[in-house]
Amino acid sequence: MPAPYDITKAAHDYSVQIDTQMYVADGSAADSIYGVSCWNHKTHSGGSAAFLFYVSKSGVQIALWDNVDGTEHILKKKSWTNVLLPTPKPNSIRVLCLQRDRRGGTVAELGISVNGNVLTDVYAKSTKNYAWATGDRVALLVGLTGSKVFYDNFEITGDCKGTNC
Repeated sequence: MPAPYDITKAAHDYSVQIDTQMYVADGSAADSIYGVSCWNHKTHSGGSAAFLFYVSKSGVQIALWDNVDGTEHILKKKSWTNVLLPTPKPNSIRVLCLQRDRRGGTVAELGISVNGNVLTDVYAKSTKNYAWATGDRVALLVGLTGSKVFYDNFEITGDCKGTNC
């Protein structure tokens, strides 16, 4: 569920850093998916749109629920082994969702770090890419039956300056 916090209070341009600690519980399903999403909002057709950062025991992915109807598109992925730490050790998760202007166009600079292992992507707003837009919410993710996870020390930071944030 989207957090009730409006991220524009921390970042007038929607550019945020999300930090959390994630504890994978003993007995969690082997194919569980965990993570964070940013810029959550409703699509024009009433679905959900966001950038998603999926973490599993076998790797990490950056995905997009597009701004048209919420269809999921995997933008980038990376395989790994032994990155997630078992209970009771915390997994340090950092996600960046930064909106920037580059060469006259808008891009989303996206990144996730899991215990120091990093995956990044730059995704432009263009007719060649899937439609995306910023939104004012973030969410924690957990997926698949049997997934057991605990998130702690959740923090959102931005670059808010001035009185309009």
